Amino acid sequence: MSLRFILGRAGYGKTKYIYESIRSELLGSNDGPAVLVLVPEQAAFRTEREILFGSGLAGSFRLRVTGFSRLAAEVLKSVGGASGLLIDEQGKRMLLRDRLSRRCSELEVFRHADSGTVDRLAATISELHRYRITSKDLAEHCDTLSFGEKDGRRRALLPKMRELALIYGDFEECLRQSRYMDPDDALDLAAAAVGRWHIGKGAFVYIDGFTGFTPQELAMIEAL
Repeated sequence: MSLRFILGRAGYGKTKYIYESIRSELLGSNDGPAVLVLVPEQAAFRTEREILFGSGLAGSFRLRVTGFSRLAAEVLKSVGGASGLLIDEQGKRMLLRDRLSRRCSELEVFRHADSGTVDRLAATISELHRYRITSKDLAEHCDTLSFGEKDGRRRALLPKMRELALIYGDFEECLRQSRYMDPDDALDLAAAAVGRWHIGKGAFVYIDGFTGFTPQELAMIEAL
């Protein structure tokens, strides 16, 4: 296995060079290991079209252009590793509403949460997942925060963080006790299972178009 970085400022032709390398590999043989191209989700279709355009190839069984979420879904579908049914976004919001209702007497900041607040809570929990921050991590961080006399705005954040940690912990515990799993955990599960994914054996993996990676994405890259 070898790791190669193609470096240069914007407009230096890095992506063009990658596409030419992929075309050369695909034209060399229609058999052989997969050519996996990881790009941002919204760019997958355009990238596949640009790779194939003008290459003389109508398509290729070896080429797979995908984002991290679609890759995780394909790996888990192929080798397993998912511990239950995936809960959808609406289901997550329903679960959060239930947790908020049950904790109502203990809450101040989120006691009267409306639909917009629930949406923001769901989005925040998803982001915490992507950065591998658990409710326990969040609660422990709250305990270590200290503020000066003039840190009024930062001090106002602490009650929100504590209640978020409480709601987030309830959300995690409810999923643990149910047959459902959070789709935000799928990438971690897939990273642990990708070594058993037959399509990934000996694959050429190209990564392009990202400005940065979350800890979950870095774990998948390391696993690949």
